[in-house]
Amino acid sequence: MATGQDELLTTGEAAAFLKVSRSFLEHDRCGESRISFQRVGRRVRYRASVLQEFLAQNSFKSTSEYSRHSTETRKGQAIPARQGSKKC
Repeated sequence: MATGQDELLTTGEAAAFLKVSRSFLEHDRCGESRISFQRVGRRVRYRASVLQEFLAQNSFKSTSEYSRHSTETRKGQAIPARQGSKKC
């Protein structure tokens, strides 16, 4: 089994790691996924290193920093604003 940063986590384990609900991750996967995931057969897995990177990229010292970040681009592509809730 992989250890440390390369460990593959289930949706429940990833949610516990991020301290969010499983449904947060499930909804994130529906549209423009902000958190990369992998499919292993029919199962969804998250790399621990990807979750760490997500937290690092979304760390702010003030709410004004978040405002600027949400309008910037990531990896050369614009991040679209989330539009209400939608079902997969």
